[in-house]
Amino acid sequence: MMYFQKARELYENNEEFFPTLQESARFQLLNHQKNGIDRVEILAAGSQSCKVCRVFEGMVVTIEEAFENMPIPHKNCKHNPNENGDGFCRCLYIPYIEDV
Repeated sequence: MMYFQKARELYENNEEFFPTLQESARFQLLNHQKNGIDRVEILAAGSQSCKVCRVFEGMVVTIEEAFENMPIPHKNCKHNPNENGDGFCRCLYIPYIEDV
């Protein structure tokens, strides 16, 4: 959460934030992996998401695939809470639990 908050602060100050936001996502994955989760689902903000992020909504990937490809945060996200020109991706990795 610290990396996400720092990324948000950098974003609000019009400073380079994307590497910090990526690190936040990487730590989400590490935490899930540490807790025995082997697959994650991408959670976007539904209809509140930009078109770029809506493509990833509900996508299920292994932890390894997520580390390798890092689909989120997406560099081309268009969510722009501060109208400063850069998108701030709000997508998250959540544990994927199969229905029994």
